[in-house]
Parts: sequence; C-alpha cells; structure tokens
Amino acid sequence: MVTENFPKDDPDGIGPLLRKKVLGISSFLTHGTVKSDKEEQNEDFLVVMSELREVLKLITIANHLKFCGDKQKVVVRMGIANVIDHLDKLVMLTGGFTDKK
Repeated sequence: MVTENFPKDDPDGIGPLLRKKVLGISSFLTHGTVKSDKEEQNEDFLVVMSELREVLKLITIANHLKFCGDKQKVVVRMGIANVIDHLDKLVMLTGGFTDKK
C-alpha cells in the first residue's frame, strides 16, 4: 500500500524492489513454516530477517527521498516489528535458532 503513491519516475526502482522484497518475505515465511527439517526452516527464517532489514533500509531511503511520509514509514516499521515478534514466537515454539557450541 505504501508504494502506491511513489512517483512513477522512480529512477532507482525503489517501489518495485520493495514490493518484490515483501513478496519474497511472504514466500520464505510460508516455506519455512511447512518444513519439517529444523535446519532448513531456520535458514528460511534467517533469510526473512535479512530481507526485513532490507525493507527497513528501502523504506528509510524512500522516506528520505520524499516518496512516502513519516506516517507511512512508521506503518512499515510497525509491520516489520510485528513480523519479527511473531517470527520469534514461532521459532521458540518450534525449538529453532538453538545455539550450537
């Protein structure tokens, strides 16, 4: 929803890149939750965390370029925090992200 109001002449393609990253996150979450192999599941969830950082970086750049307002940036940041919170709970329930020593 945030990218709907981005300028059409977005030379860096931030809008399409943001949409692609978010769709990728959704895909990795879906794949990670159905895998029975905990190591593969953890790999998918780690990719999600990495992609969330990229989304945060892109929305910050978009905000700086005035492609979106502060309110839209905050909405995206809250969404990211919500996903991280739920991912943490899911990982704890499934016993993932265990420390290997």
